[in-house]
Amino acid sequence: MPKTYSTIRVARGARIKYWNDLHCNLQSPLEVKPLDRSQFDATSNVEHMGQLRIVETESAPAIIEHRARHVAQTKERRFRLLLSTQGRMRLQHVGREVVLDEGDFALLDDGAPYRIAFRDSNVAICVAISPPMLRSYLPTPSALCGLLMSASAPMNRVATA
Repeated sequence: MPKTYSTIRVARGARIKYWNDLHCNLQSPLEVKPLDRSQFDATSNVEHMGQLRIVETESAPAIIEHRARHVAQTKERRFRLLLSTQGRMRLQHVGREVVLDEGDFALLDDGAPYRIAFRDSNVAICVAISPPMLRSYLPTPSALCGLLMSASAPMNRVATA
């Protein structure tokens, strides 16, 4: 059964700190910077399926940064499959910059900085995968990080489903 986290019951002035602390514990060290600090709301549903951690997050517009200092603080390196299910996101990772529309996805590596930005409310699913598990399917997953996997490609639609 998924566990739900939300800013709804947190005082407005404490929401951003709460959300940043929560995501540093749930995923990896990062910083969420809302575009409108006074109107920030977010909810995450977290579920574990074997070795996978699946997090579905609905968020007000924000910029999410996993910078070099966050990489250095990462305790458990993971690859993350980031799927946009509602809204558009701009992703910068390993020298690549792509725009994810609904249904598009990209692979991220906690071992490198990334930046995700969205100007409108957004819903995304992030699947955390251990490096050994992913390498059993993709021998060199780092080579695929930051690439747009478009929902318009038939095999990507299968993977998204």
